[in-house]
Amino acid sequence: MKKFLTLVLCCFLGISLTYAQKDATKVEKNAKEAKPMKRAEKQLENEEWEATLKSVEEAFADPKIKDADKVKLYEMKARVYDTLTFRTEDDAKLRENIKNMQENYKKVAAAKGMKKFIEPYNDVIQLAVNNDTITPMVLMNRRFLNKGVNFYNNQDYTNAFKWLDYASLANPKDTTTLVYGVQIGRMADSPNFPRILTMCEQLLKNNYKQPLVYEYMSFILKEENKDFEKALAIIKEGRKLYPTNKTLSLQEVDIYIKTNRLQEAITNLESAANADPKNSLLWSNLGILHEQAGSPEKAEPFYKKAIEADPGNYDAVYSMGAFHYNKGFKLVKDAANMDLKTYEKEGAKLEEQAKLHFKDALPYFEKAYSLKKDDKQLLGGLQSIYRNLQDEKKLEEITKALEKLGE
Repeated sequence: MKKFLTLVLCCFLGISLTYAQKDATKVEKNAKEAKPMKRAEKQLENEEWEATLKSVEEAFADPKIKDADKVKLYEMKARVYDTLTFRTEDDAKLRENIKNMQENYKKVAAAKGMKKFIEPYNDVIQLAVNNDTITPMVLMNRRFLNKGVNFYNNQDYTNAFKWLDYASLANPKDTTTLVYGVQIGRMADSPNFPRILTMCEQLLKNNYKQPLVYEYMSFILKEENKDFEKALAIIKEGRKLYPTNKTLSLQEVDIYIKTNRLQEAITNLESAANADPKNSLLWSNLGILHEQAGSPEKAEPFYKKAIEADPGNYDAVYSMGAFHYNKGFKLVKDAANMDLKTYEKEGAKLEEQAKLHFKDALPYFEKAYSLKKDDKQLLGGLQSIYRNLQDEKKLEEITKALEKLGE
């Protein structure tokens, strides 16, 4: 009886093992033969990212694939790239993942007929399957933005800009990200000027046309790219909106000086100033250009017009003072370079003439000092004038002011 039971048990085990082997083989075979679509869904669920992408491509290769399945496949690809974006530190790969994620969400939107969400970017595309209220690209933007802000708070401006740059790629229509990126980017140890310029261009596309955008763009184009024509075009565009913007105006003058086009600049500025006579900045810049062209005498009337238009125009007030001061300083220098015999004959006369020019300069320099207290060059000029005019009280005051500034 025992032998019989043993025999039956062995037979049963043998049969069970056979069936188990067959079942395992069947499961393995079914897995291999599973449609790529189903396989991709399972792989995505199991977080097998690369395998999911491979199965998705196999599914797309099926000529009988349904349009509804295509939408699911695009979304699966987008979700994979979303995840992979936050699992790499490689700059090129990260940017590629963001781009792939965007492209696939666009395809989801296109397949769903959501035309208004397709271009220019996915900042308003909702997840087509479950209609989430926050969009995937906005969510990615916020995650990158937060990382950038954390680095900024730790004064690591290079990494702060890097993550703000990624945030701007995820959602280029987010103005806050772009503005932060432009401002922080210039604080980095080695500013990424090409990307800062791209951010500025995107801000203009987003209709964010604030002065800083034109200022930064013109600076980069002028100083880094040496593309003076493009810089001028941006400056002119900006000055149409902000005709009294000092930074843009000075950058325009600087370009004309660097490209040796002073006469062209003078002609253009004269036309602009005559058309807008109350624009003090235009008149003072005309004075600067004439000085650069070697004609300080021609500069004087333009500085006067600038002061008439705006008595608080520091540059014009200072320049008028400097115009007279330089005349006096030259005479003092000439007297100092005379030999004793010539000095005894002509030196005192030159020094008296110098004092007259210093007296002409003084009201302008004192006005300039009331407008700006920390210009060391101005204070040095005042110190020299007070010394020559023997005004000990004022000389002591200015000397103390210079000492406070570190002189």
